[in-house]
Order: sequence, then structure tokens, then C-alpha cells
Amino acid sequence: MFKKTHLAVALTLATLMLLSTAILANKGDLKPEFPAPDQSGDCQEYCGPVIEVARLGTFEAELRGTLTARAGREYNDNGRKAVPIVVMGSAMRGYVEGLGETMIWLDKSRPLTGSFLRENKAGTNFPATQVMRSHLLLRTDALPGQTFRSIGPFTVESQGMKYWPPQDAEFVLVEPVEFEDINAPGEVVVRLLSGEAVVGSS
Repeated sequence: MFKKTHLAVALTLATLMLLSTAILANKGDLKPEFPAPDQSGDCQEYCGPVIEVARLGTFEAELRGTLTARAGREYNDNGRKAVPIVVMGSAMRGYVEGLGETMIWLDKSRPLTGSFLRENKAGTNFPATQVMRSHLLLRTDALPGQTFRSIGPFTVESQGMKYWPPQDAEFVLVEPVEFEDINAPGEVVVRLLSGEAVVGSS
């Protein structure tokens, strides 16, 4: 009786181990899903832009903040799955040596289209490329009482997205962004020359 009980227990444990291995193997084969329509993502972001200010110089910044984005309805982009992305909110701030407290945030009065998430290879979902385009506002202690707005779009790109919402995804600034005083437009006062950002789920 004792031997039969031991045998039964051993067989049960062996069966459970085989089932667990099969489940884990199948789980490993599952690919991360693209976002569903209207799915939102709230993320933490760290940005290290190089900021040029007229008559003051060039400064390396370290800004931290939050980003909120929402996915649209999936579409076909030359055989690859893609979804439009809408930047709903973004705000970053930090103390910059030579400029003081500096803040950059989303200009909601000038929404932009053209942000998207697209798989790099058809049928794989991820890795994927994400592009985010937006207009920004900027203030800095070095220029008190002034608010600056981006003239062209602020565009960042990540070509190695593994999940959505982003998880420690690295974005780079596609091209420099010029800013003008909202109360005295026409003169470029601030430029974001380059920059990298890390965006992750909050």
C-alpha cells in the first residue's frame, strides 16, 4: 500500500511538471499584443535634451516627467500592422545648470497627427517602431515671464519597441526643434538640438 501510494504521488508530480513545462513553453511562444482601440498608456519619461538659448549658450538638461498616449484603430501599412497613436499629455521638468528650473509640456491647443506604432516585420507585432509627434511649450528661469512654443513638430522615434505601452523604450529626437516667444513670434529664441528619452510604464 505504501509503495502504491508513493508511486501514485510520483506519477502525479511528474504529470504536473510536464504540464507546467508545456504551459510555460506555450506562454513563451505568445507574442505581445498590439494595443486595442482607445487603449491608453500612462508612462514615466526621462529626457536628456541639448538646449540652445539665444545669447546664453548651449546646455545639457536632465528632465523627468510623465507621458499619456492613446491608441487608435488598427490599419494595414503595406502589409504591416499599425495603429495611430495620440499623445494626450506630456510634461517634463528639471533644474538645468545655467538655466535654472526648466519645464517642457504638451501644447494641447495645437494637436498633431502622424504618430503611430508599426510592426517592423509583418505578422510579428514586436519589435515595432513608434513615432510620436507633438507641439510643445517651454519655460525656463533664465528667461522669466516668457513662454515659448515649438515652431515645427517635436518628433521622437523608437525602432526597437518590445511592448505597448512602452517599457524602458529608448526614443531619439528625429530633428532639431525651434521655439519662439508666444507673445513675440517670428524670432527663434530656443532650440532643442538633440536628445534621447527613456519611456516606461508607470
